[in-house]
Amino acid sequence: MILLSIKLFFLLFSILAYNNLFSFEKREFILIKNQQREYFIEYFIFLPDDYKKSLEYSLVFIFHGGGRNTKQIMKYTKFNQLANKEKYIVVYPEALDPHWTEERKISILPQNDDIRFIDELIKHLIKQYSINQHQNFAPGIFNGGFICIYLAYHLSNRIRAIAPVAANIPENISRNIKTKYPVSILLMNGTDDPLVKYNGGSVGFGEKNRRGKSIPTEETLHIWKNNNGCENQKIIEEIEYKDKQEVCKAVKISFEKCQNHTRVTSIQLIECGHTWPWSFQYLPEFVIGKTCKDFFATDIIWNFFKNTEKRI
Repeated sequence: MILLSIKLFFLLFSILAYNNLFSFEKREFILIKNQQREYFIEYFIFLPDDYKKSLEYSLVFIFHGGGRNTKQIMKYTKFNQLANKEKYIVVYPEALDPHWTEERKISILPQNDDIRFIDELIKHLIKQYSINQHQNFAPGIFNGGFICIYLAYHLSNRIRAIAPVAANIPENISRNIKTKYPVSILLMNGTDDPLVKYNGGSVGFGEKNRRGKSIPTEETLHIWKNNNGCENQKIIEEIEYKDKQEVCKAVKISFEKCQNHTRVTSIQLIECGHTWPWSFQYLPEFVIGKTCKDFFATDIIWNFFKNTEKRI
């Protein structure tokens, strides 16, 4: 009888703990231009287990690629696991159609006001949770990486740093990049990416331009360096190998003496493709290229974010 009571106690404790952990899950709506942008906090936001209202947390938006969804990018990047250790809040917005509207003006992309949606979402989250509104960060891959650049271009007052993976500045806006406030950037592109070519050109497989064009990674880096008013001193270092059998090399190129404590960095993934370093190979290598196993992109990105000083 006593043993049964103890078992019931622990069962009840587990249920209460589970309910407490997920008590913040709810469904909300944000109305944007007569479109109802629906997102479920159950799927789209993650709070550290020991979240406290008395503390202020960084806010990290993770943007999925075109045709993908939040569950996939959540599993692919594993930002939630790191958030528990590093104590930040993760938000996974869901694109409509399901692509983000960004600066590549092409027919495959919807014409939604995603800038306004993210702006309103940030305001909403600041009201609901204990967030340091000066520490909003945005990584993403492919279409999600392009939207990061788009957000920095149009919401530099809200976004402190971005980390586009497999994305560059679209060719059609490359001559007009000038953000109101400098935004730190970490680019991460594979030299063998068959969709977003490292040296620029048509986005997607082949040369049909159906998905627009992007400029080369190095040109993107230098445009952002000029936008942030960085000094010309370039720091080049090779990222240490973890897998000695790994063919892929990773080279980091940085400009660190920039306006308002910002930084401009690129990680060149030599002989790697359209992938998130250290994550799983979601399509065969002959389709998207090789996945680098020398480091986990999520760790590198978060370290870049948390070491980005407050803008003055």
